Amino acid sequence: MEERERGFTMLELAIACGILTLLTFVGVWSFSLRPNALVAATNDFDAALASAQAVAATSGNGATLVFAPRVAPNGSALPGFMLRVYSGRPNGEATVAPARAIFVVGSAAVREKTLGGPPFTVFLDSAGNASGKAAYPQLDGRGDAEFASLAQEPPCPPGGFLLTFSVPQSHASQTRVLSCRSSTNDTAPSVTSPTPNVPLVTPTTLVFHWPSDAQQRLAATEWGYTHWFASGNGFSCGNGVAVFPNVLPSPFSAPAFANEGLAVPTPPPDTPFSYPNSGGESMNDAPAMFPLQPEAAGLCSTVLVDAFGQHATAAVAVMGWLTAAYDTQSATHAAGTITIPARALPSAGSNVTLALAKAYDGAPLSPRVAFTGTNAQVCAADLRAEASGGTTPATLSPAPATASVTLTVNVLPPSELACSGVVYNHYDDATAPSDAAAELGEGVPFAISLAPAGSPLSTLGAIVFWLAPGAGGVCSYAQLYLQDGSLDASAPNVTDAVNHTDAHGCTTNQTVNLWASEAHYAGDFSLDLGSCGSALRASASRWAVDDAITLQSAAAISECAMQVQSSDQTVSNGGAKSLHVIVNSCQGTTMTVGIGSGCLFMMPISSGDPPDCTPGGSGGEMVAVTVTSNPDPMLGTLATVNSDGTQDTYLWTRTQPGVQTISYDEVVTLCGRITKSQETYTFS
Repeated sequence: MEERERGFTMLELAIACGILTLLTFVGVWSFSLRPNALVAATNDFDAALASAQAVAATSGNGATLVFAPRVAPNGSALPGFMLRVYSGRPNGEATVAPARAIFVVGSAAVREKTLGGPPFTVFLDSAGNASGKAAYPQLDGRGDAEFASLAQEPPCPPGGFLLTFSVPQSHASQTRVLSCRSSTNDTAPSVTSPTPNVPLVTPTTLVFHWPSDAQQRLAATEWGYTHWFASGNGFSCGNGVAVFPNVLPSPFSAPAFANEGLAVPTPPPDTPFSYPNSGGESMNDAPAMFPLQPEAAGLCSTVLVDAFGQHATAAVAVMGWLTAAYDTQSATHAAGTITIPARALPSAGSNVTLALAKAYDGAPLSPRVAFTGTNAQVCAADLRAEASGGTTPATLSPAPATASVTLTVNVLPPSELACSGVVYNHYDDATAPSDAAAELGEGVPFAISLAPAGSPLSTLGAIVFWLAPGAGGVCSYAQLYLQDGSLDASAPNVTDAVNHTDAHGCTTNQTVNLWASEAHYAGDFSLDLGSCGSALRASASRWAVDDAITLQSAAAISECAMQVQSSDQTVSNGGAKSLHVIVNSCQGTTMTVGIGSGCLFMMPISSGDPPDCTPGGSGGEMVAVTVTSNPDPMLGTLATVNSDGTQDTYLWTRTQPGVQTISYDEVVTLCGRITKSQETYTFS
């Protein structure tokens, strides 16, 4: 019993301590090899960076992140690093203070590609853009930072800052990249600036979603600079792509200090300018604001210069209007409406497609359709809208991004239904307008009629061809009449959109186009020449809606008839339309003449020469002609247009409706014999 209660001997205690020390060493060594040490370090850094970005956005002077070596309480070095977040940046005296943010102690190693290992410092401006400095700040004996004031912002390496976190024993590592602003300074300043910094413009690219999009602003900044900035290309960016509002003589933002407004050099005349002004906050990197208003689709670059000739450039892109096209129509929000007739959608399952395009847009189009008006709910049920993707240019350019929308009939209503709507583009990126804003900003309106076919067929009513040029009075080829008997005057018009006629219904281009129309009808029309087969030639026997065929006279005929019909307006159901045709009506003594037209006819000429009845004489004659008309005065005009010495050629031209007769009595005296004859011309 006594042996069991005795304590450890010195030898046993020494052995136990050795084992404990070995286990402790192995534990630390193994901890440094475990992947969770690397994961913990990067996770803690990500959290600290997020805190620093929040501090930078609200402090008025950015934020500072200090990476320091990790040390033990006795001052000896330990693996890993320490990271602390400060409010503000060291651009003046006492401008940096500890922030209420996470304090990181990481057991993994950290190095920045250009700054090396701790100590080094990363600075963030209010937008989160980084700059950095190696071997900075100074650390006192307790590891506290002592920030010496920096006269200028440290440079940014190409591609930003690359942080590498690693556990050397395991060869495991992770990286983080911190971006920084880029600026353009193509030429050296003509005058040395008070600071060697270049101006920066934020953002470096402005994108407007259509030519009347809302105004946006550019901010010009420069480390340690408080004088004016001005536009290097006047009020216009590019050839009127975007413009600066003219508020002269005032700047866009006033100087923060009164003496800045009086300092030289003064801003250039007749040029937009602006002073850095932070509204009472820290003036380091204070922005000089420049509002820019889009005007027209296109690309341009705007240059902002400081008082010492240094400049920075921002790219500007103004997207074109979303354009919709159907058949021969094209429309945008700014101009026009796409109109789709009912005949384009004659039955359930029929569809039409709207082609969409948008210039200077580098994002895929994703069109939407919204039905509007009092029938919106019914139209959305009767019509189905489906979007299809198209092409997207690799860069912003005049070559447009494309897509399409197909509208398909679900149900054809029993009577005509008028539908209206808007097709617009939805931007998927978070910075773009909402659906409602996009629809309001550039929606393309459309109007659709839905109705079954079955309305009466309409076509020409009569055609009078004049074979002899000039024989038709005012007509040189043909005269057209409508179904109601009226002249087809001053076409193209609402009724007849394919023939060119004058006020007398006469064709003016030596062509007769046979057309037909039927509301809500989408099929073909056909022609049966009937009794006109020998007198006319037709270019085709069938034609489509909104098309026509050509008719030409082939032979003289006093009168004939032909018929036009559609699939639902036929001879069998009484819906076909007949056309009366007269070819060269100025033949014979009975002639049909339209108002404004006329016909030629001939009458003998009276002669007072006595006959020679002597033996061997010529047997000469005396002719007396008496002309009468009924009614009198005439329903037209009578004029002599030609004479051969024995006969006159007359042109009678109708000016009033009715039937006109012109008669002449001929008396011939031949050596004592008298003969009489009579001839009557009837014009109707």
